[in-house]
Amino acid sequence: MTGHPRRCQVCGLRPPAMREIPFCFACWPGGPVIPPPCRKCGSTENYYTSGLCARCHSHAPGEKSPLWQYPGLLAPGSVVIASCRDCHAWGATRTYGWLCSGCKSWRETHSRFAECRTCGHTAPVGEDGSCRLCRKTRSLLAQQLGKRPRDVSLAEANHRGQQLFFASMWHREGHGKRPYIKKTQPPDLSLLTPVTHEQLTLLDLPRDLKAGMQHGFPLPPDTARESAWHAFVRDYAVQHGWARTVTERTQRAIRMLLGMQDTSGAAIKASDVLPLSGIRHPVRPVLDVVAAAGMLADDRIPAIERWFSLHIAELPANMRHELTVWFDIARHGSTTPPRFTPRAESTVQSQLAFALPAIRAWAPTHSSLREIGRDDVHSALPASGSQRSTTMQGLRSIFRVLKARKLTFINPTARIRVTAPTTPLRRRSICPP
Repeated sequence: MTGHPRRCQVCGLRPPAMREIPFCFACWPGGPVIPPPCRKCGSTENYYTSGLCARCHSHAPGEKSPLWQYPGLLAPGSVVIASCRDCHAWGATRTYGWLCSGCKSWRETHSRFAECRTCGHTAPVGEDGSCRLCRKTRSLLAQQLGKRPRDVSLAEANHRGQQLFFASMWHREGHGKRPYIKKTQPPDLSLLTPVTHEQLTLLDLPRDLKAGMQHGFPLPPDTARESAWHAFVRDYAVQHGWARTVTERTQRAIRMLLGMQDTSGAAIKASDVLPLSGIRHPVRPVLDVVAAAGMLADDRIPAIERWFSLHIAELPANMRHELTVWFDIARHGSTTPPRFTPRAESTVQSQLAFALPAIRAWAPTHSSLREIGRDDVHSALPASGSQRSTTMQGLRSIFRVLKARKLTFINPTARIRVTAPTTPLRRRSICPP
């Protein structure tokens, strides 16, 4: 029978029972008559015409559609959806014979039809005697448990039932295929510029990256920006001689960060990059490449600030405030008179370390450094040696800044001289004549 079948001359809705008969089985004279089984699959349900059921006939709508009884209501060429014959995934069409693309490929490599030893469904089975649906259910459970599929038994994965999906969407639950990015179009690296707006959040909750590894991370909303990042990381890796695995994991990490951003196109925060180490993704390469792109918002607390807060925590409140003023000016300098040149972090740390023993000795009897006089400085200085010089060096740096900022009335270290420590002579090797 070629072309679309005619309609029954009685009801005008269903196709005729056979080519030579002008009416359907429901309108058969003296009927209705029970249709015969399908001559192709043997089904006794959903008879269509010419001895074929609605599923086997090439012009019939889908078996699950209620319109199969009324082909006149279905426009020619309409795409009808049904479930896959093998894995029951919804979304199969007549294109692959009511199979999803995964089961079509599975049948090409597994031609043995048998009863699945796990679920009992008759379908193409693999070498272990299980169908594709049982194996995919095991893979899903293994992904949720953080194990390899071979470490989970098929019976354990399927004893509580099976998870059905939409056709051709097994790879990620809740996500379809990734948007197509045209490879011939060069990426626009101008997109690697932080946007000026910001999406505020009501609650700042930590990201559960391990859950993202199990269930999938959100896809980046801007595929063009993702393509630009992919190309930038690739070029950066070539320039610095990265291994292929480092390059791929860095690209994957940046893709995850783009999907988790509250503001698409905003600078990537360093505090969002650091937790990647918990899921075994590189942190230092990601920070380096994001900084090279000019997209890094470094919100990390420097180590010297954590060290400073830890060592002054037990001092009185006034002393902590005064030392904080000195610490800020010593690190960053001051452009307002009296001006100060910023010092290196190692210098700031060593000067505070030199002065801390004396300051801690004053803390039980003094609440502020403005109460310190020359006698207190003399009593706090060691008797001799290099410690006397270094202690004086640290105290002089602190009181000089506090006096300039009018946080102390006097500089108690002024006009107190200490002998510079004697530098030991280095041994010099004498070459023989």
